[in-house]
Amino acid sequence: MPDFTRMTPLMLEVLDKVNAQMDHTGDAISRDFDFTANERRGKIDYRDFKPMTLLFAELQGEGITQGQKQVALDAQVREMEEAFDSGDPARKKPYLDMIYDLRDNFDPTKIDLTKEEDIRKLYAYVALNQTYATKRIENPEYYEERYADPAKRAQSEAMDRYSFAVAQCMMDSILAAGKSLKTQLTLPASMPGMQHYAEVFYDASRADVDRVYAAREGREVDPVTTVKIPAEMRNFNVLAKIDDLSKVSKEMKNAAVFMRTSTVNSLHMIGTEQGYLMRDGSKDITDMLFIDGKSVREIQQEKYPNLQGVQASDVRDLIIAQALVSGKNRIELAQFEKNAQNGYDIKLNPIRTDITAVQPSIKEDYGWFRRTFLNWGPMKCKTRQEKADALLANDPDREARLAAIKAKVQENVIEPSVEARQKAVVQKAAKAAAAAARERTSAKKLAGHSKADDLGKTNAQEVIVQKDRVKGK
Repeated sequence: MPDFTRMTPLMLEVLDKVNAQMDHTGDAISRDFDFTANERRGKIDYRDFKPMTLLFAELQGEGITQGQKQVALDAQVREMEEAFDSGDPARKKPYLDMIYDLRDNFDPTKIDLTKEEDIRKLYAYVALNQTYATKRIENPEYYEERYADPAKRAQSEAMDRYSFAVAQCMMDSILAAGKSLKTQLTLPASMPGMQHYAEVFYDASRADVDRVYAAREGREVDPVTTVKIPAEMRNFNVLAKIDDLSKVSKEMKNAAVFMRTSTVNSLHMIGTEQGYLMRDGSKDITDMLFIDGKSVREIQQEKYPNLQGVQASDVRDLIIAQALVSGKNRIELAQFEKNAQNGYDIKLNPIRTDITAVQPSIKEDYGWFRRTFLNWGPMKCKTRQEKADALLANDPDREARLAAIKAKVQENVIEPSVEARQKAVVQKAAKAAAAAARERTSAKKLAGHSKADDLGKTNAQEVIVQKDRVKGK
């Protein structure tokens, strides 16, 4: 884990400064949360403008007062507000460039945390984590143009997952120091005492970004994602069966939940094409994490077919947790990305678990007779880490297994999700058409009877109509 999650006195000092910058009460951001002033206001999340103040450099120079700095900042923020309020793509572009340039080019492992400028950049990156996704939704034309190339879009989505992981780790550290980052947005943070799980999440998303860097630099891309399993998962070594959920402690269930979300939460973050599509199809991580060629959902349904709802979800979490600490299973993480043909390319990354902190000793894992008389040559007793690494190194059936997994992802995840999305689009269009028809009918009733309504009537009918009107009918 990089040092950026360890709060130093200088980092705490800079944190106070950026909070003060975001908390100012000048006219420039007085419209926060005012979604009703005009019809455009409802289409823009003005809460984004508070963290976006961190993109602007402070006014520098000898003799400049804090008040002058505030006026200069307000002027920049007001100009930004007006650009987005106008809806003009050309006026919005410089600000969208600023936030996406920061995200795409940011590597916290290379910043100098002895420099205030670098620390400010880190806080801006964390504060803008949610802004990246909302501004993408609000400005689809900008996003489509910037990431028109499928490779760049894939890199962008990896950066989205990474920004969430960095924000989660940073927020844990800030909260542990008794501080907060005042953004008016909901920033991710794991529960107190569960920071190790946030670090697992960071490992998974960092591996994604390392592959992006390797591709950019022309280096060989390592498909393996290594995650370090926290010591709290050691209890799973003694849980032989999960058939009887009543025997599974609440603590172990909680650990399983955090292990699942932290290890592979980077899969379908909202803000990525995969995330949107999986959400539309009501799919989740248990459809995309494979253990020995079968999805977690598939394993649960085969072994525990009668479980429903929360119980089924609990079992799926426990299946994942056990596989991660066992050293006996081949685990693959599936991802898919939109390609130039508007289809989806499926990628599979093997998960290598670092289980040195949770594995039992040789003595705990093997009986006395086995350790004494059969501990030699190919029969030599191995630690669980050695077993896990051996499975990765020697995998003769890998190609056939991966081909079968890709077919399952296509059939069970992508196709149903695409179908659900198309159905939702049709339903939305039908609702919109029905609402428009109701509005037209209401407008017609409010306008009253018009001469045009009588077009096509005979002269005799027209006379009757006119008489009825005179009589007040």
